[in-house]
Amino acid sequence: MNDREETWKENYGIQWLVIGVFVGLLNMALLGRWEFFYAIPYAEGFIGLGAILIRKEAGMVGSASVAFLGMLSVLVSTGMIDPFTVSLAGVVLLVLAALNIGPKTSVAKYLTLAALGAWTVWAFVYFIDRIQYGLPIPFETLLYHGGVFGLSGFDFVTMLGHWKGRGTFVVRTAFAIAIIIGAIMLVGLRHWGLQAMPIP
Repeated sequence: MNDREETWKENYGIQWLVIGVFVGLLNMALLGRWEFFYAIPYAEGFIGLGAILIRKEAGMVGSASVAFLGMLSVLVSTGMIDPFTVSLAGVVLLVLAALNIGPKTSVAKYLTLAALGAWTVWAFVYFIDRIQYGLPIPFETLLYHGGVFGLSGFDFVTMLGHWKGRGTFVVRTAFAIAIIIGAIMLVGLRHWGLQAMPIP
C-alpha cells in the first residue's frame, strides 16, 4: 500500500467519525422524545465505520463488528428491530471496534463493505418508499438521505477500486456537508422526519 492510499484511507475514516459524532450530539436535542432512540444506532453505525476505516490495519473482529452494526442500524428503520436493543448492542460492538482486536490486516476493513452497502440501500429504499406512498421529498430529506446514499455508495465503489479519479476528497466532503446540513434541518423542523413516515 502506497502513501497516497494510506492518506486517502485516513481522510475516509475521519469524515465518517465526524458525521457520527455530530449526529449523536445533535440527537440530544430530542432527549425525552420517542424519536431519540432511533438516531442512536445511526450515530453508532457512522462512528463504527470511521473507527475502522481510519486505521491503516484493522482487526478482523472489530471490522466484523462494525459491518454487523451497520446492518443492524439499517434494519432499525424497517421496524424489524427495536432501536433501544440495537443501541445497547451498538455500545458493545463499538467497544470491539475501538479495541481493534483480532488479526491485524489491511484487508479486514473491507468487511465494512457490508455496512456501506447497507447504508446505500437504506437511503435508496427510503426514497422509493416516499415515492411509492405519494409522499413529498422535503429538501432536508434530500440533503440527509441523499448525502448518506452518495457518500456510502461512493465509498463502496471506491474501496472496490472502481473510482480512481481525482477529486475524491472534494466529492466526499460535499456529501458529508450535505448530511450535516440535512441532519440539522431534519431535527429542527421534523424531529428526524419519523412521524411523517407511512405506517404499513
